[in-house]
Amino acid sequence: MLNALKKYWWLIAIVTISFPVILNFVLLIPAVTPIVGNSDTWLSFWATFLGAVASFGMIVITAISLKQNNTQLLEMKRQWEEDHRPYIVFDLVCQSGMYLLRIRNIGKYDAIDIKLDINKEYYDILINDSLRCMIDDFRSKKLRIESGGIRYIQIGVMPNFTPCCFYIPCETTVTKDMAENWKRDHKNDSLIIKARYNGTYESDAVLKLSDFPEYSLDLIDSDVKALDAINTHLERIERELRNIRVSIKK
Repeated sequence: MLNALKKYWWLIAIVTISFPVILNFVLLIPAVTPIVGNSDTWLSFWATFLGAVASFGMIVITAISLKQNNTQLLEMKRQWEEDHRPYIVFDLVCQSGMYLLRIRNIGKYDAIDIKLDINKEYYDILINDSLRCMIDDFRSKKLRIESGGIRYIQIGVMPNFTPCCFYIPCETTVTKDMAENWKRDHKNDSLIIKARYNGTYESDAVLKLSDFPEYSLDLIDSDVKALDAINTHLERIERELRNIRVSIKK
């Protein structure tokens, strides 16, 4: 309605200016049938009536303006909240022989009380119980990721980086054949990851290994460096244990 007023303001101005002249002309026309009152009475009536109509019109215009202003305020509030909130996104990356689920907070505020979950179908096809233990550990905790922060969850082992021990206390070693078979059988399976955080927000993603090139990213953040250091240490331990077994057999 406000747009119509702005568009046709000139017509409204012409009607407003010409109305008194038209009204005066109409009042001077002899009545065909008997009427109540005289010209002064009807002039007073029309002045009162038109004043009431104008007042009602102003009330309607004011109500519409307030509604539009409220809508604009709500949109501004929503936009402000979108610009000043944590925002969790997911993708898959490969680094140091591992398939990693990368969890990033690209928002401007810290993400707190993050509860993660993955679909049961993908959980069941993880290459061994060690990875399921990792997922269970993340599920049981409420994580915190600062603005711009990153966390990683290992979901598999690349065939060219085996044998490999996982980064929790275990005796599981994944062979190259195991890793190749797992990748071949499950590279097109959907990993459905969901997160709820800050008590209000939710994020989710559907990811497949086949959608991400294995060497598309070079990760150099502290988490991956720490995993590299742990992996190097575990490899050294594994070599020493292998040497000890060989010595015992001799």
